[in-house]
Amino acid sequence: PAKAIDDKKVQKDLKAAASSFQSAASSLRDGPKKRKRRGIGSLLGIAIIGGIAAVALSEDLRKKVLDALFGAEEEFEYSSTTTPSATPSEPVTP
Repeated sequence: PAKAIDDKKVQKDLKAAASSFQSAASSLRDGPKKRKRRGIGSLLGIAIIGGIAAVALSEDLRKKVLDALFGAEEEFEYSSTTTPSATPSEPVTP
């Protein structure tokens, strides 16, 4: 005990131990900390990411979204206005 009074290192260690003991006792008195609840922002972010993934992976859903945004796709039929040129039936020899 007399050595503990004179030794600076032992005094420093005892002070650190006492401080740790006090903080442990106060945290035990306060009880467990409550977990943070996830806000509506993170839930909204997860929903947006899920929606993007669903549109990217599902062709039917992608068609529905594009039709809703830009309107239905029009059918396009191509009709040529020119007539094909007649090809000679015999090859031309020079």
